[in-house]
Amino acid sequence: MSDQTDILPEYIRPGAEFDIGTYTFTKDEIIRFASAWDPQPFHVDREEAKSSLLGGLCASGWHTVSVWMKLQRKAIAAKANALADTGQPVPEFGPSPGMQNIKWIKPVFVDDTITYTNSIHGLRESGSRPGWSIMQSSVSAKNQRGDTVMTFNSAVFIKPLG
Repeated sequence: MSDQTDILPEYIRPGAEFDIGTYTFTKDEIIRFASAWDPQPFHVDREEAKSSLLGGLCASGWHTVSVWMKLQRKAIAAKANALADTGQPVPEFGPSPGMQNIKWIKPVFVDDTITYTNSIHGLRESGSRPGWSIMQSSVSAKNQRGDTVMTFNSAVFIKPLG
């Protein structure tokens, strides 16, 4: 696998770490997402949220993961476009075989701005998909105060260059 690792773009080599973007969670958006997908009182009702264990209206954990996915796709597309613009080959990304160890460590409250960071840990050949590898990474999300609010491990199929 080291031959394939050596020809990957820097941002997806094991050991790489990069921010994929930031996002501010607004009251209306928190309520809209939770009303559709996670209608618990601390996600949809500001007054009930105040007396909840969390102490205030906060985003659903699934909302924070969904924002990561949107920012992840946007960041990877921008990096791919930059490679293509300079005539470099672009690796092909496939689906994810899953996520593990999702932890919502602290609530994401109204107007919190979250910065998402990807860290690449490894790349191994796929045992079930010839020509493809699986890239393992971890994700962390921190609020504007530097508090980690969410972490998880992720994997994605990738077709290395060459």
